[in-house]
Amino acid sequence: MRKLILLFTLLFCVSCFASNFTVLHRFNPKTGDALNPWGSLLLIDGTLYGISANDGHSEGGAVYIYNLASRKESVFFRFQGYGGSTGIVPTGLIWDAVVQLFYGVTESGPGDSGCGTIFSLDMAGTETTLYAFTGTNGDGCQVLGGLMEDSQGNLYGTTFRGGDANCDCGTVWEFSDGSETVFHAFTGGNDGSYPYHTTPLLDSSGNLWGVTNSGGGSSCPGTWGAGCGTIYEVSAGVYSVAYSFSAIEGPEGIAFDASGVLWEAGKLVCPLNYPPDEERKLKKRFPPRMLKGMSSGLCWLPPKEHAESMASRRRSHPNNSEVYFNRE
Repeated sequence: MRKLILLFTLLFCVSCFASNFTVLHRFNPKTGDALNPWGSLLLIDGTLYGISANDGHSEGGAVYIYNLASRKESVFFRFQGYGGSTGIVPTGLIWDAVVQLFYGVTESGPGDSGCGTIFSLDMAGTETTLYAFTGTNGDGCQVLGGLMEDSQGNLYGTTFRGGDANCDCGTVWEFSDGSETVFHAFTGGNDGSYPYHTTPLLDSSGNLWGVTNSGGGSSCPGTWGAGCGTIYEVSAGVYSVAYSFSAIEGPEGIAFDASGVLWEAGKLVCPLNYPPDEERKLKKRFPPRMLKGMSSGLCWLPPKEHAESMASRRRSHPNNSEVYFNRE
């Protein structure tokens, strides 16, 4: 029985789990394969779908598939790369079973200087650019996070840059009925700045939650802006800061109902270490009402720890990109 499906762009601690993990596919760019896979996998009718930051042809990234029955991997769609008409480097991919379409976002493109796109992809491999970010007139640029969809088919995400002309430090946006709306353009002050590789999430009441990597107003050397980052909420289109970090540098993620990362009765349970002062402030700031009927949780990985973790993986296995599953 397959209990868990995981994607690793680098071989990680395989000796610790040698009896439980099997290599399904080794990505090989010399054969035109996808390269540098990242993000989450989607399992649809016995086939895994994933995205890669690069590929062996256009260097624009790809959507790849892996058939669990045949044990065969192939590139489902290739982005055209610089100078092309599609986005470049996909950073998020979701599946809408109602309309039978994939929705995704890209970091940049189209062309050589584009600010990223929102796209759809059908089961025939036909890609359509739904929106191209401009980075001008308050619009965002450079989509480094993933994508969230509500029950009405509206899409939500963030950009790392663009928005406020004086800051150029990102936006929170909605895409609905063919139009993009900027909920908030970060100013780099108390409101936060630079949402980095993070996907905003929806709670059961339809409120949008997310984090910024810096900003918030506190003193935090080494981050992109004044402050150690924020947890924010968008409710009925209105942006507000729920919490400003002062001891943890650069939060990068938010999760609801994650194993080992749960908020229960006002207590944060997280597998990462964080300063006691920060823990006390978090417990005080977020009472159980935040759950709104859900089992919820928050967790983050400071960039320094992330960099050290990735460096350790690269030292051990510098060239491998593989897919594993747990056999138990």
